[in-house]
Amino acid sequence: MKTCLILDYGVGNVESLSNFLRYQKYNVDYGKSRNEILSADLLLLPGVGSFKTAADHISVEMRELIKLRHELCRPILGICLGLQILYSGSEEAETCQGIGIFLGKVERLKDFSRIGWDKINFDKDTELSGKYFYFNHSYAVPHLVNTDRSYKSISGGYDSIVVQKKTLGVQFHPEKSQEAGSDFLKWAEDRVWSMNA
Repeated sequence: MKTCLILDYGVGNVESLSNFLRYQKYNVDYGKSRNEILSADLLLLPGVGSFKTAADHISVEMRELIKLRHELCRPILGICLGLQILYSGSEEAETCQGIGIFLGKVERLKDFSRIGWDKINFDKDTELSGKYFYFNHSYAVPHLVNTDRSYKSISGGYDSIVVQKKTLGVQFHPEKSQEAGSDFLKWAEDRVWSMNA
């Protein structure tokens, strides 16, 4: 059975994520040690909370281990805030640094918050084309250049899926997206994490 470590860094929605991943046949743990971060089949950065809380709880050692895992092409998934903390910084907390795998700054939405369902604009048909995903956020990532692949939400126009190597960030919540969330995880396994580095 595949193992997933949900990183313990002071943000919420862990229970719903755990249930979602167990339904997808993952053995789920919750922790932050060096061995746990490097050895799990999938490292997941959960996504309910503030950028400052996340940044304050991610130690220098944890940042370096996450970057090492990225360089080793070991699968990483950041969800909502978990995507945003992978960037250099955020307008939500100007004095706090992100992990910096993706370059640039997360920006506040003009309408302040976005809650609801939206589709994602893929550049060609995939098994996710036409499916609706659940969003709940007030900050988002503008399109930036140091990514292998990125896909925008249709209504919002910001990056909703970002891929570099086997690090994958999403602005929506797969665990709240019902069947589309399960389809997304299968897509990630087949189209991102199983690809040759």
